[in-house]
Amino acid sequence: MSTFVSLLADRYPRVHKAAMVLLAADAQAPVPASHEQPVPRSAYRDDLDLNDPEPGALKHPAAVTGVQDIPLFPMLGWRLESVVSANVSFKSGQMFWPWMLHHAMLADGVFSHGVETRIIQALAVDFEWQKHPEMPQAVFDEWVDRFPDAFDENELASSMRQRICLGVVPAHCSSAQNRKGMWFYRKIACKETGNLFYYPIEERYKIVTLRQGQQTVDDDAQPWLLFKERSSSYPHLYGACLSLSDPWWLKQEAVQLRSNYGRYCGQPIKKITTPVEQRNPQEGTPDTKSFLRRAKTLLGGGIFQALQQIVGDKLQKMWDLEFVEADGQAAVVFDKIIDGADDVMTLKLLGATDNTRGGNAGSEARSKTHEKQTNKYLASDCKITARQQYRLAREWCRFNRMPESWAPRPCYHVEPPADKKELAEANSSNASALDKITGNLDALEGRLAKQDPGARIDVRK
Repeated sequence: MSTFVSLLADRYPRVHKAAMVLLAADAQAPVPASHEQPVPRSAYRDDLDLNDPEPGALKHPAAVTGVQDIPLFPMLGWRLESVVSANVSFKSGQMFWPWMLHHAMLADGVFSHGVETRIIQALAVDFEWQKHPEMPQAVFDEWVDRFPDAFDENELASSMRQRICLGVVPAHCSSAQNRKGMWFYRKIACKETGNLFYYPIEERYKIVTLRQGQQTVDDDAQPWLLFKERSSSYPHLYGACLSLSDPWWLKQEAVQLRSNYGRYCGQPIKKITTPVEQRNPQEGTPDTKSFLRRAKTLLGGGIFQALQQIVGDKLQKMWDLEFVEADGQAAVVFDKIIDGADDVMTLKLLGATDNTRGGNAGSEARSKTHEKQTNKYLASDCKITARQQYRLAREWCRFNRMPESWAPRPCYHVEPPADKKELAEANSSNASALDKITGNLDALEGRLAKQDPGARIDVRK
């Protein structure tokens, strides 16, 4: 360096002088702040010790901007070979073809009805965050205000729809700071499961993004999160599309065959009975061609003259026109296949059939029983979602140097409102029982005294 400076001073004195001025100014400049400095203390967090964070806490979120996954486009024209190929991909955890299959199955009205019913039920449930007693109220209020913007009803519906159909949904978590230096989630964006791949050796999922390439999904909200079906491992094997793909495909085939049957067998054939003399009619024989022309104009004119002749003692048809229709019940087979597939799909997705679709032999008691069964699915869906929301809340506490025990708890009120009629009947029964007890109190005390002279009945209890 000294040799270079001396050469610079000899040959370019003006440049040497300017360089020395810049070096001196740079030496006196303050050292830039390190990225590892602690997060500024907020006005309403003066009671927290920022120098003693919880073990393993990150100093900032892993992502402040979102990622874009590769756009996918569903296809039409599914055949049996395509369905089998999608099921093979399901088994191996390569989720592109299963994603294509689930979009095709959502075009079926009954399958979509089952999925959307569970989504609508979850969206209609009353939801609230429960505050930890030690968390500052201002912090909790801001969390409650900001979280619906990060994870709104659309993201909740997307997470449930793909989770029910495919078993697993990746979500990317990005964060931002408020004016007081506190981190909050900016967006929890559900991505398309079709870009997800499972690696059994590593026992983890990886996703392909548009600009950042392949990323590992660790399911720790740093920055990826997984909404999974009820399974500790291989959740993609428990997607509804895997078990319902065969009934769905059979239904599509039956619908097409029924349509073809109606097209070819539902339209009657015009049958014309003519005399034997059909070629080169001679004098005194029927003119076949003229009668055929009249038969062709039957639908337009509406009149046809059917000639008959007597042969011996019997009347024999000489000319006639009739409609020939299929008398068999082959179409019933298609209806049974379609109805059976609809029942299987509804039962798999909702746990019952009479609560939403009804039936010829339905009753109020049966529908209530089926509704209770479907409510079990609702409680499970809400619990799965609440579990991941609570994980996000704990990570948010770690970012902001707060104890994880302070994390707000999500609460879904899935219990249906009490039936006033049943409650009134129960109160009436209790009142009647209490009246009988008080009316026979003396006899009860007498019997009790025979068994234990010191015992007394607590009338109030």
